[in-house]
Formats: sequence, structure tokens, C-alpha cells
Amino acid sequence: MTSPSPKPPRESNFELLRLVAMAMVLILHADFLSLGEPSHALSSRDAWAFSGRAFWEFLALPAVNLFVLISGWFGIRPSWRGALNLLFTVFFFNLLAGVVLTVCGESFETGDFLKSLYPCGGLWFIQSYLLLFILSPVLNAFIASADRSTMERLLLAFFASAFLLGWMRNTADFSDGYSVVWFMALYLFARYMRLHRPAFTRLPRLVCLGAFLVCTLLNCGLFFLSKHPSTAGAMKASGIQTVVYESPFTFLAAVSLFLWFEKCHFTSRIVNLLAASSLSIYVIHKNPLVFPYFKDVCLQIFGDFDGVAVLAVMAGFLLAVMAGSLLLDQLRLWAWKGLEKGVGARFALPQKDERSKKKS
Repeated sequence: MTSPSPKPPRESNFELLRLVAMAMVLILHADFLSLGEPSHALSSRDAWAFSGRAFWEFLALPAVNLFVLISGWFGIRPSWRGALNLLFTVFFFNLLAGVVLTVCGESFETGDFLKSLYPCGGLWFIQSYLLLFILSPVLNAFIASADRSTMERLLLAFFASAFLLGWMRNTADFSDGYSVVWFMALYLFARYMRLHRPAFTRLPRLVCLGAFLVCTLLNCGLFFLSKHPSTAGAMKASGIQTVVYESPFTFLAAVSLFLWFEKCHFTSRIVNLLAASSLSIYVIHKNPLVFPYFKDVCLQIFGDFDGVAVLAVMAGFLLAVMAGSLLLDQLRLWAWKGLEKGVGARFALPQKDERSKKKS
């Protein structure tokens, strides 16, 4: 009997990308979602202020695409433990939010609290990702059996439909990228990049970073055209959506930034430890009971400061949200390990070390 080989360390470049993507999610929620989209009047009156807010929004917009690309790159290996861990994360923090607000004497709608305890907690990303998780065996089976040309034809049809029907026509099937259909396209594309290594995946890091910035600026330009009084009508008539995940420029920006990180090889135990708790940042601040407070702080910062000061204070606030969430997730991990151990003993579920012994 041979002892099991040690598990290789996780690639910290991708773990760091998880944290960067989560920081981007916070920026998205602190900008347009909390403050509202910049108005027509602002684009004419103060182009610099308009451009600044738009730049940060579109710099961060690839965040969700990045998360799914990471999953596709490594491939999802679905299990009951994985699904239950995901749902437990949402349930734990939503329950904790209700308890903390009650203890602090804050009022909230009981109905909102009860809805937050449902599976997925009303969070669209969790719902879509869970569906992708469930469908991943089918996608993996197709990937294993399809040759390169078959995958390329499918991806071409998939993304052509997404760009023509989603980006330019906003059909319900793609829903601005807030859907499992878009997640499936991203998952398949990431697996294609990993398995077949097309020429663009070997581009130098500087080219990848440049492509990311160019796509960000193109998104900003389209948004400016959609808001400026002289061009807003033409943009509306074209049907082109701007702040959507399925935009070709948002997609290319995500792929470019992903490939830049893919080339930054390093290993860090601290980065890996923090990234393991990255989902908590989204689940905590986007909780329906917590997000109104997050939004109020963002509005207050934007109202009380301007120029460089607003950027510095907002960055400090978002970093505090990240740090607090990562710390709170240690409590969730402790609870999950206890629950997993108890349930495993009650129903005789094999533990990880037992599975390793059987394999040896």
C-alpha cells in the first residue's frame, strides 16, 4: 500500500484573481448600483465626473465573468458537499445578519428576512452558479467527447447568439448576462482555453493588460454615447446594451485580465487562505438586510467628499468590508466543519481522509 501523494498547492495567481474580482464586485455595487447611473445632464455639464464614474464601473464590470472563467479553467467537480457548502454559506450569513440587526435594535421586514433564508437567499449569482454546478456533469461530458473543431463551432454559435440576441436585443434568455445560459458559455470557453491553448492564450502579458484597458475604454465610450443628449437616441435605436456582462467588450476584458493573471505564477499560503473565504464578501454585503446600510454609506461618502478624497475614503470603506467579511467567514468555516463532522458521523458519510486511504 502506497501513501497518498501530497496534494499540490493551489495556484495563487488564480486565488489572487478571485480576491481582485470580489473587489471589483464591491466597486460595481458602490458605484452605479448604490449611486445610480450618471445622468444625461452630468455628461454635458461635467464630462470629467461622468467619465470617472463610468471608468470605475467598466473597469470592474468583468468581475462576474472572471469568477465563472476561473471555474471553467479548473472544471467543476460537483458533489453534495460542494452544493451544501454553498447553500450553507448563504444561510449562515443571512441568519447571522438577522440576529445581529435584532440585537442592535434595528428594524427590518420579517418577510425580507424569511426570504433571505430560502435556498440561495435571493442572490442571483448564487442561483445561476448553483444551476451551473448542477449542469456541469453534462458540460464536462460534452467537453470530454468533443474535438477542438466541434467546441469551436459551438462556442462561435453560443457567443454570436449572446452578442446578437443579448447584447444588442436584451432577450430574456441571456438577461444581460444574469443567467445560467451565459455562465455555461463562459464555462465552456474557459475549458476550451485550458484544453486546447489557442494562439491568443499565448499572447504576452503586456498585450493582455493593454487589451483589458482598451476594452474598458470602449465600454466607457459606448456608455457616454448612450447618455449624451446628442447621441442617446441613436444608441437606443441600435438596441446596444452598455452595462451588461454579455457585452463583447466586457467579455474580452475579462478574458484579457484572466490571461494576464494566468501568466503570473506564484504560490502564497496567505493568498490561498483569504481567497477560500472570498465568496463571503459578496454574500454578506449583498444580503437584502445588509445592503441598504452598505448603500447608505456609499451615498454619504459620495455626498461628503469629492476629488481624490472620495476615492481614498471609498477605497478604505470597501477594504474594510472585505477584511470584515473575510474575518467573519472564519466563524462560518468553524460552524461548517462542525456540521460536516456531525452529519458525516450521523449518516456515515466518508470523510476526506478516508477517501484518500481507499484510493491508496
